Amino acid sequence: MRRRTFLVITLSLWLCLSLAFGAAAQTSSPQAMLLDQLKGLSTPYPGEFYDKSTSKGQLKITRFSGSLAEMTGLKLQGAVIDLDSKLNASEKKMAIDMQVNLQGHTYPVRAYLDGDKVILDKSFLELLRHMLPPEAGPSEEELQLLPTYLYVQGPELGDIWKNISYYREQQMPPELKELLRFFLEAIPSKYFRVTPTQFTLELDQAGWEETLGNLVEKVKNEKERFAELVANFVSSSGATVSLGPAPNSMFTRAVMPSDLDPKKMREQLKRDIVQKIDEAVKAGDYPTRADAHELAQNFRLQEFCYRASLLPGGTKELKAAWTFVDEGKTLGGLEINSSCVGTRGDSRSNTALKLHLLLPEGLRISGELASYTLIQGQQANSHVTITARAVDEKTGKVQLDLELVGDSIDRVDPNVKVETPQLTPENSVNLETIAPTPPPAPVTPVSPANVILKLNGQLFFTEPPAFIDQNNRTMVPARALMEALGCQVDWNPVNREVTVTKGDKVIKMYIDQSAYSVNGVTKKMDTAPIIVGDRTFVPLRFVAQEMVGVRLEVSQERGLTVVNILTS
Repeated sequence: MRRRTFLVITLSLWLCLSLAFGAAAQTSSPQAMLLDQLKGLSTPYPGEFYDKSTSKGQLKITRFSGSLAEMTGLKLQGAVIDLDSKLNASEKKMAIDMQVNLQGHTYPVRAYLDGDKVILDKSFLELLRHMLPPEAGPSEEELQLLPTYLYVQGPELGDIWKNISYYREQQMPPELKELLRFFLEAIPSKYFRVTPTQFTLELDQAGWEETLGNLVEKVKNEKERFAELVANFVSSSGATVSLGPAPNSMFTRAVMPSDLDPKKMREQLKRDIVQKIDEAVKAGDYPTRADAHELAQNFRLQEFCYRASLLPGGTKELKAAWTFVDEGKTLGGLEINSSCVGTRGDSRSNTALKLHLLLPEGLRISGELASYTLIQGQQANSHVTITARAVDEKTGKVQLDLELVGDSIDRVDPNVKVETPQLTPENSVNLETIAPTPPPAPVTPVSPANVILKLNGQLFFTEPPAFIDQNNRTMVPARALMEALGCQVDWNPVNREVTVTKGDKVIKMYIDQSAYSVNGVTKKMDTAPIIVGDRTFVPLRFVAQEMVGVRLEVSQERGLTVVNILTS
């Protein structure tokens, strides 16, 4: 029964989102409005804000206390974050300049979005050192070893620009649109009303129960379609999904790349969803209409009404409220109120969300969100306040007391210039290369015993030995050979950088990266350096190419490849 209830709860939450956001579509009939023509995304911002714009804002953490706050080790109460950002979607660039004022100290932090990269300057690590306990933050020595910029890169980050283009065109991302379509199809048409001047969607408790029952059966009967829609939505949205953020402000979503190939993840997720549905049906755990009815009694709808004027500049308004009930006892409730009036370029919108809940263990939770946006021409002013509080009813102990207050001013700026740093192997490192990861699988040389090295005609032995890799390149231990050639070799484990110095020539190489530099000039080798055991291996041809006076003689002797490294 628990599995049935969990699935019904999940579907009902999705339905709530579908009702709240799908109801904001605009067209001429209810069916087309919610099932076929989901084009409006209920964001008041005109498309120009998602193209070229600037934003100035401030976020204040006015309260952050309680036992849960103490457990995090973060010292955030009283923090003030000033933001100055620029967006140029045509060039796929965004820059955010932050000044974080925390406990009497000011920390400048810069972040950039450039194509498929998110770039941070390492100054944010200084902020982390102040915020976190000493054992959790980076040490001064680690900071000194890091280059100026840290970045993450991936195709899913590049998809941000595709989503921004939808907002710019005032369209809903197709993956989200089709998923909402599926959920909204479960709502019986009798709950829609249309007049020449107004569209209305209104549900009562009976309609809520009927819709949940329809949805449960719809997922089972259309499992392949449902699985594909969810998989498409998840794989296209990356780590998080935005349902219409401010285009260029502190409220824009944060993203991190997935470690999985999106196509493979999509196909695997689709198979998993279908399999779970089949298993639940076979085991008798799949929820029935009776289960949906039981959940609707515990998650009771008090009000759901969305009204939208069909006249230009008319009011759109959503009012929704649920109560949480367990064994006849009311535990809490959820309220959503939202309204918008005016045209795209001249509008006012308000949103208020309130949650209060008493958990069985005696923890009382409450939270509120209130936002206001005023758009006049090419300027938008926004304000948001978020509060959260958790109190143990038995002891009176406060576990969390949080308040965030944010303000921003966005302006369309057709002449905006966004400058992002030019990354090189010397001034940057990919965070994925320095993040803690499981030990890599050992590299198995293709033919380690078939390569003999000589240095000026004398046998030259290394441990581990040289080998020929899968690309038919001879790989040699970097330190052993370079030091034999009179070079100084240094290793930086933080960004996995190998520095080779001889005279006035400085060569910098990076593990698993084909790009390297010579006296600051970036070049490329055809095979990247790798680690075998605890030794760095580089292609021998690279050594001959960069070391002045070094040449190679290759011969075959009794089935063995003999490489003579000549320095004179």
